[in-house]
Amino acid sequence: MVSLTAEVAKYRASQQSLEAAAREARERADSEVRQAKETLDLQGSRLEDLRIAAGLTVTGLGMEPASDPQQLGAQLIAAVDGVREEARAACGEVDAARQDRLYLGVQRVFAVARSHYLDIDLEELSKGYPVDYTDAELDAIEEEVAPFAQVLSDKMQAGDEE
Repeated sequence: MVSLTAEVAKYRASQQSLEAAAREARERADSEVRQAKETLDLQGSRLEDLRIAAGLTVTGLGMEPASDPQQLGAQLIAAVDGVREEARAACGEVDAARQDRLYLGVQRVFAVARSHYLDIDLEELSKGYPVDYTDAELDAIEEEVAPFAQVLSDKMQAGDEE
């Protein structure tokens, strides 16, 4: 009978050890499930934040946001592409306006020069510097005319302010 009692004690100890291991495994599994749920909740929250941001952006660009996330994504891409094209067109318009302003400024400079210097040859002047000048000669010419150019520029700016 002693051997039967020892066997029962041995199996009970084994059972208790297995139950403890099962509890630890269950606790680990429960902890991992909780962490997975928290991660999913966080990802779901981030996804919802992203959906809201995309919807607000699409609304801000004058479109009605779609309820389907895939359609909303496509709307957002289309809206951004539209804004990009509008920006490119605006840059082209700014460049054209800048060119027009430069052209008008040059015409005005020639008109002012003609009104102050009757014997000036505008046709020759519009050709720019002859190609046979060296850099040193052009620098010397620039130094020589700098005071006159400044006076002319000041007068033109004063005329713009009036």
